Amino acid sequence: MNVRISPLFRLHFIVFLWGFTGVVGKLISIEALPLVVVRMLLTTIILFLILKWQKVSLHVSRKFLAQLFGIGFIIALHWWTFFAAIKVSTISIALSTLSTGAIFTALMEPIFFKRSIQWIDVMLSVIVSVCIVLIFRAESEFYLGIVLGLICSFLSALFSILNAKIREKDSATKITFYELLGGFLLLFFISICTDDVHNMVNLKMSDWFWLLILSGLLTAYPLIESLRLTKVFSPFTILLTINLEPIYGIILSYFIWKDSEQMSLTFYVCTVVLLLAVLVNGILKSKKKSALKT
Repeated sequence: MNVRISPLFRLHFIVFLWGFTGVVGKLISIEALPLVVVRMLLTTIILFLILKWQKVSLHVSRKFLAQLFGIGFIIALHWWTFFAAIKVSTISIALSTLSTGAIFTALMEPIFFKRSIQWIDVMLSVIVSVCIVLIFRAESEFYLGIVLGLICSFLSALFSILNAKIREKDSATKITFYELLGGFLLLFFISICTDDVHNMVNLKMSDWFWLLILSGLLTAYPLIESLRLTKVFSPFTILLTINLEPIYGIILSYFIWKDSEQMSLTFYVCTVVLLLAVLVNGILKSKKKSALKT
């Protein structure tokens, strides 16, 4: 018997998996740049093996390949700034800043898709941003982590929108493969220029274990699934749902590292507001789709 899994459940499941990335990133001993280079290499290899197993042709036009590499560069920089934020601050700071992606998306999506601005999206984005500002004020000692997190969030919104524009051109697995290949090539070149290559050679066995978990379960699968889900949800809805990632990640990190990841009361109040924003967005979008069908 075939069981059809709800797209909404699939979306929340991959966001839950992404909540583990910060935890695993902190468990890996190497710095952010070599960490992301190895992550992208391993994930690219996994995707290549999947494509070969599925007997999918790897052919793409030069123009489309350039587009995929360009998006891959953005993904690479997004991951680099994310793990850099973790290394210079905390998992909580790095994850909470991802919520600002909602306002970046709300402002950019009408430009890329030539739509009118939906004021409900802007309003919810402002609510999210106010929550993040309050969290920042409560954790101001992590200034560099906050800045890196905001850059990471902007890049996340940008590649999500760009992926939505190309989602129909090929399979999700192939698109993700070439994007990550392009991202790997960019960061590998940067690591050569910064003499970070030697940090990838003498990795601990525990680092290899966590990198494999990070690359396969927490990267390859969620990326492919998220690209498939852009056919069901708008980039804004996906980005706003990703606001749950800090909640999942911070709860997990608290149980693992206890006091070092404990947040202020302000954070927990803002977390409840973020949850409500996600819920309201889902309800309103669902009602709007139902109204259009009737």
